[in-house]
Amino acid sequence: MISRFCAVTYVAFFTKSLIAIFLFASLIIPGLASAQNIEFTAELDTNVIRIGEQTGLRYELKVPKGKIADFPQINDTISGIEVLDIGIVDSIVEGLSTLYSQRFIITAFDSGFYVIPPVFLSNDSARIATDKTGVSTEALLLEVRTVVVDTSKAIKDIKGLQQMPFSWQEALPYLFGVIGLILFGLLIYYLIKKQKNKALPEVNIPARPAHELALEELKILKDSKLWQKGLYKEYHSKISDILRQFIAGRWRIHAMELTTDEIMRLNDIMAQTQPVKQDLESVLTLADLVKFAKLIPGHEDNEKSMSSAVAFVNSNIPDLNGNLQNGGQQK
Repeated sequence: MISRFCAVTYVAFFTKSLIAIFLFASLIIPGLASAQNIEFTAELDTNVIRIGEQTGLRYELKVPKGKIADFPQINDTISGIEVLDIGIVDSIVEGLSTLYSQRFIITAFDSGFYVIPPVFLSNDSARIATDKTGVSTEALLLEVRTVVVDTSKAIKDIKGLQQMPFSWQEALPYLFGVIGLILFGLLIYYLIKKQKNKALPEVNIPARPAHELALEELKILKDSKLWQKGLYKEYHSKISDILRQFIAGRWRIHAMELTTDEIMRLNDIMAQTQPVKQDLESVLTLADLVKFAKLIPGHEDNEKSMSSAVAFVNSNIPDLNGNLQNGGQQK
């Protein structure tokens, strides 16, 4: 009896174990089997749009975890449908599978029905199947409708420009710009006015002594060789003018307006030594004769007028104390 009881007990335990194993396998195996399948779907956000409206096209691919899969390569059109934006490929792991998804923004500018063809993938490799075999998406139909126009009503003109309400927030940048330009202009005006009103430092340029100017001009006249060219009048007139300018600068006398006789009666001239006075009078008198009487002087007279003029100037060069040098007499 005990042996029989044990045998029955063992059979019952073994039977229950088989049932438990069978139930566990029935739950796990379908999941494993489904994990090895490839699921590929395509979906539109809406299958009816108006001309120019946009809608989304979404592809989803579910493959076993770790398997490399292809996604459809779409450029700018799908069977006449314009592709406006191509999203990135997203992926998420779900248990033993990986779910890939990609979204496209599409539109169409002609009314009608558009067919989005299916995309085929190989069951084994999840690669694009050019022979159109294996798993695929379903073909999708997109309807593009025109804008409904009520032809019973008159055509209306385009609306005119709308007057927008005044906004200080929009006007402030322009107001600040005008204020900035005004301030900048005032600054420039102030700087220019300040520069004009600024007193420039006076530069005292000492006047050259009368004897330096006279000797310099006599040398220039001598080098010009006027009398050698037959220009006697110009030559002697220039000597007379140089001497008169020297007398005017040396003793502050308006000698340019005086005649020869008036010059010779000047106190400063009369204070000169006799030879100096005689040479000066000869030079001025000869210049008057050449200028007014058209006298043609000889070579010696021309040279003597120049040497006498130089001697007169040299004899009236003052020293640092204002005394005359080279035979001149101080008044």
